[in-house]
Amino acid sequence: MEPFFIFFIMQTRLKSHHQILIAMILGYIIGYFFDFSKIFIPLGDIFIRLLKMIIVPIIFTSIVSGVSSLSKSQNIRILGLKTISYYMLTSLIAIIIGLILTNTIKPGIGFSINSDSIKAKELIEAPAGLLDMIYRIIPLNPIEALVKGDILSIIFFSILFGFSITRIQSDYKDRLNSFISALHETIMYLTGMIIKLAPIGVFGLIIKAVHHSSSNIIPSIGLYMLTILIGLAIHLLVILPSLFWFFTNISPRKHYKAM
Repeated sequence: MEPFFIFFIMQTRLKSHHQILIAMILGYIIGYFFDFSKIFIPLGDIFIRLLKMIIVPIIFTSIVSGVSSLSKSQNIRILGLKTISYYMLTSLIAIIIGLILTNTIKPGIGFSINSDSIKAKELIEAPAGLLDMIYRIIPLNPIEALVKGDILSIIFFSILFGFSITRIQSDYKDRLNSFISALHETIMYLTGMIIKLAPIGVFGLIIKAVHHSSSNIIPSIGLYMLTILIGLAIHLLVILPSLFWFFTNISPRKHYKAM
């Protein structure tokens, strides 16, 4: 009955964040008091897989459609440089903010998890230097980079692919642009469909967390959410508007109002 109740909540006029909050509360109560709730754990796993499924298509189609719509090669070179620089800069800033907040708030204190549920993973080797990082950005096999979700390699290939579209015959270019634009719109529609399933996914994820952890998960999740919200607020309200104003000299307030 529980998933049907979540589905009923999704059909109401409640805003999505309210639906997710209700799903979190129900997931904790049902997961804590009813052992049979383990059968709903796959709902969360499926939702996570759906989210991961659309990441690469969104990045590829959005960059290719954006680059291929430009006509001048000078603009494309500038866009490519800005895209990679912006991604690396904002990622670095986000990492620094996350480290500062995590070490300040310490959301994991007092939280324990069943070690049997943790699977050993291969260690990721850090790049030895700038040249090694450049090698990693350039994919030996673009299809393999898309499959593995290697974001920087995908961005690099997408920029080159979009630039190549601008250099071919106009009739071929128009066909490809039309196809990529249609594909991008389709992916965005699919993304919206998946996001609507967030309450069900969160419901399953909370149940999974309850069964794989101790009973003090709610305070830990509360601190975790607080840490994330503060980090997102700093990034959204301070870092991104500051970068936008610095590079464009346009008021962020005017930009947000036009969105």
